[in-house]
Amino acid sequence: MIIKVGDMYRILIVDDEKLERNGIKFLLKKTGTELEVFEASNGRDALELLKHQTVEILLTDIKMPYVSGLELAEKVSSQYPEMKIVMFSGYSDFSYAQTAIRYGVSDYILKPVDPLEFQKTMKKLLEEIEREKAEEVQQIKTQDYLYQFFLQNYLYGGKVDIEEMKRNLDFQQYHYMVLIQTSSSFFEMEEEIFKEKLKEEIRRDFFYLNLNAGEGLFFFKEKHSDYALLCREIYQFFKLRYNTECLLAVSEELKSFEELPAVFGALEMVLEDQFYQPEKHIFSLKENEDRETNAALGDAELLKRILEDIHHRDMGHLKNILSS
Repeated sequence: MIIKVGDMYRILIVDDEKLERNGIKFLLKKTGTELEVFEASNGRDALELLKHQTVEILLTDIKMPYVSGLELAEKVSSQYPEMKIVMFSGYSDFSYAQTAIRYGVSDYILKPVDPLEFQKTMKKLLEEIEREKAEEVQQIKTQDYLYQFFLQNYLYGGKVDIEEMKRNLDFQQYHYMVLIQTSSSFFEMEEEIFKEKLKEEIRRDFFYLNLNAGEGLFFFKEKHSDYALLCREIYQFFKLRYNTECLLAVSEELKSFEELPAVFGALEMVLEDQFYQPEKHIFSLKENEDRETNAALGDAELLKRILEDIHHRDMGHLKNILSS
């Protein structure tokens, strides 16, 4: 994956002669593109720097101490295959160029470097990186849309190939679902902006499924987390940042992919008609199940007392129970 700092690409210049590195930096400034430039005086230092610093383009001399440019190119193309490599050399021997290409070098420029040739090479590489980045973003979006389409169809009871979905969606990594309903058409807003802002606010990643204009479903990876607290943070995010009221229902821990439709249905039932309880905004399946269990236990206890009074012919007590 290509990583940028804002709109700035990162470039590493490797040459054992400082004068040569300064010359390359001067030519880079002439490109008119904002770049973050790093330097190393040999291949060994360059490899050490790359362990801690991501760069998009490597500009390296071929003849250096410790680790040559060809050795560096071989290691870089193996460890960082997405990186573009440009090699400078005073050797016009075609065999060097052949070896460089075999090691994944994008371009081979003879010294002394011709400024116009250098500018053309850099323009071509930067355009290539931009194109690859755009293709990558489009591929991710397309894949995400497919995930959302098939998952939504599955949750609402559509016929899907479950095994194929499990392979592609990899939902074993998600352990909790949170269903959010808003009183407005909040989820019609720009999806990417909203998602990134929420991730920054709650400091965790999630998978988001847009169900409709007023409903969104969120999948979280954390197995051991305070989801009541998380839901309060999300509620405050909606209320304070977007002035939007919302209701949230959190599932219990997900046990399998096959149970997703049933859990989703239970979350929807929990939130049904809850807008008539303005004092409460956060609900959970566990809380709902506990309440239903307690109600069932209460009914059982009442029935037990009625049967005891009938058995003992205590009509007065029975009358009190039935009227209470």
